[in-house]
Amino acid sequence: MFFLIRKIWFFLLLALAAGVPFAIHQAKNGELVERAKTWMASTVTKKSEKPVSDTDLSDTPAVAAPRSIPLANVFHYNWTPGQVIRSWPEVSRVYDGDYVGLRIPLTTGVAASDLAGSLTFYFNADNRLQRITFVGVTGDSRPLVELVTARFGLKAEPTTAAGLYVARWNGKPKSALRLAYPPLLTGQQQQRRLQVVLELNKPAAGYDLSARFKQTLEQDKLVGRWKPF
Repeated sequence: MFFLIRKIWFFLLLALAAGVPFAIHQAKNGELVERAKTWMASTVTKKSEKPVSDTDLSDTPAVAAPRSIPLANVFHYNWTPGQVIRSWPEVSRVYDGDYVGLRIPLTTGVAASDLAGSLTFYFNADNRLQRITFVGVTGDSRPLVELVTARFGLKAEPTTAAGLYVARWNGKPKSALRLAYPPLLTGQQQQRRLQVVLELNKPAAGYDLSARFKQTLEQDKLVGRWKPF
């Protein structure tokens, strides 16, 4: 009985060994191969491509639009580094002497009196805000002028430019707002009618205008654009 079973298994294995290659050869261009190719292709696709689901899209952070914010909420000395970083999606670090600056793109809105440009908060080694600068454009400077004169004590000074407002300490300029007309202005650029350079330094012992702004004022004085009191 044992020998009979062995013979049956021997002939069965022999038949499989001979039949499988024959079947594959016969089906080389037939249905069996096509099915295998289809199955392999679908398997590769499933492994390499992951469909984007609603969950994936909801977890993707959106690109933040330009911020709209009142001027009074921007220009004050209560900012901390953490508040600046949390309030704007793009913040870059710059340096100016002993100060570390956090620079952001600022758009306060779309009205003519809104600002668009670059805003920088400068902090000392104790993370206390010492200086605020803004360089950009506006179509109507009156709201900004009202804010800096009322809140920071800047006063108008004689100039042939669009405007110059200065806050002095012991007779020396310590904060300033300079307005200038662009070299070329078209009817489609009314919101860029004025170029704005603003520097506000927190009143404290030893605080001063930056070397860059001092140089600008000295140049205005030399060419007669600014005639200080």
